[in-house]
Amino acid sequence: PRVVATVRGDQTLSRVISIRSGPREQQRQQVMRVAQETLPVNLERFRIHWHSLTKGAEGSEVLLMAMPQRVLSSYLETMKIARVKLQALSLRSLALAALGPQERAILLDLGEASVDVTVVVNGLPQVLHTAAHSRETLPLEHRVQRASQVAALAVGFYNARHPELPLQEDTPLLVGGKEAAEESLLRRLEAETGHPVNPWVSPLACPHHLPIGEYAANLGAA
Repeated sequence: PRVVATVRGDQTLSRVISIRSGPREQQRQQVMRVAQETLPVNLERFRIHWHSLTKGAEGSEVLLMAMPQRVLSSYLETMKIARVKLQALSLRSLALAALGPQERAILLDLGEASVDVTVVVNGLPQVLHTAAHSRETLPLEHRVQRASQVAALAVGFYNARHPELPLQEDTPLLVGGKEAAEESLLRRLEAETGHPVNPWVSPLACPHHLPIGEYAANLGAA
C-alpha cells in the first residue's frame, strides 16, 4: 500500500509570489527566477516546489517553497528502509492549511522538537514557518511562551507586508499536535497570544472520540 505523509518544514523557506499566465514550463522558469532573486540560499542545495493558490486570466499567486535536499533525502531514505511507498509528501504546515476551514486563522502544530505555524488569509496559506526547539520536556509555561513567540513572529511577518489589512486580535488560533487536547495549555496560549482558540472541524467523517487536533496535519494531508 502507498501512504500520504507529512514532514516538518525544518529550514524550509517559503514565499507567496505572483507569476504570469502561460505554459507550465514558462511558469516554472518564472518561479525559479524569483527563487534565485529572493531566497538567500544556494539553490543547488535545495529542492524547489511551488503550489498554486489562485489563478486568473493575467496570472497566478503561488506558494514557493525551498527545502534542503539533505532533509528531504534523509526522510525519503528512512521511508525506503522502512519499505514504505509514498503516494504524496506534504509539509505539515501546508497540510494544516488544507484542514483549517477559516477564512483567516493562525494554525499551530506543536511537535516534540519544533513548532509549525501557518497564517491563513482568504482561506489560503500566506506564511509558513517552522521553529526548532530542544527535545527536552519543558514546563508548561516555557512551552506556551515558545509557541506564542513563533505565532507572533509569523503574524508580525504577515502584518508588515499587509499593513492595509493586518490580522486582528479576533483572528482564531487553532492548535494541532499531541498537546492539542491539553486544556490548560490551550487556555494559556489564548491568554498569551490574545487570540481565541477555536476547535478543529474535520471535513472527513471521523469517530466522535477522535482527537481532531492531534491528527490535524494527517487529516489535512489525506
